[in-house]
Amino acid sequence: MNKSGLWMVHDSESGLVCIDDYDKVLEEYKAYVDSLKDYVRSEGEFSMDASDRVILARIERTLYAAPVEDSQFEEYDWKEDIDEFTPADIGEEAQ
Repeated sequence: MNKSGLWMVHDSESGLVCIDDYDKVLEEYKAYVDSLKDYVRSEGEFSMDASDRVILARIERTLYAAPVEDSQFEEYDWKEDIDEFTPADIGEEAQ
């Protein structure tokens, strides 16, 4: 599995939990999974429509405001980072 780039954890209750590298995000993911399992055990409630989810996902694109370089004023513009996962990445992993 390609672990490079940015990763994120999303929880159905909390929304976006964190964005970071794979190892740091995996720790958060496991903590939220354990918390959800503990809640279900203690409350006896389990959502049959799969709305209770914890998601660990790799980020391919992100858009954010960034300061304009060499500007005389405090200016910001949109910046997009693209880190697309390609079939070549899968081939490298398999070897």
